[in-house]
Parts: sequence; structure tokens; C-alpha cells
Amino acid sequence: MAKALIKVSPESLKLEIVEIGELPIYNQDSDDKPPGCIYAIRESLKKYDGVLVCYARINRSVPAVLKERY
Repeated sequence: MAKALIKVSPESLKLEIVEIGELPIYNQDSDDKPPGCIYAIRESLKKYDGVLVCYARINRSVPAVLKERY
């Protein structure tokens, strides 16, 4: 879906895919010291004016790596 949106979007709209494959499953015990990949993704998102999240539904829900964290 994300790749299709990039193809059909107007040139004035810049869309990029930010990979989240390295995100670990949420663990409340690591809230005080989250893994470094979380900081990298947060930093990469700061340059954007907005975020569109596209993901595959798993069991009619949000994937576990996106729950609770964002």
C-alpha cells in the first residue's frame, strides 16, 4: 500500500518508507532505557510534517511492535 501511494502521489508530496523491522516487541521494563533503534526512528521522523502509518493487520489489530510505544 505504501509503495502504491508513493507512485500515485503528486510530486509536491514527498513520501518515504521508514523501516521498522528492527523494532523489538514492546517491553514496559525497558521504558527507562529503550533500545537504540527506537531513538534512530524517532530522529528520522522529526524532519517530517506528518506521518502516515501503513501496516499489515495481524489478527484484526495493530502489529505488536507498534502497540503502546507510539
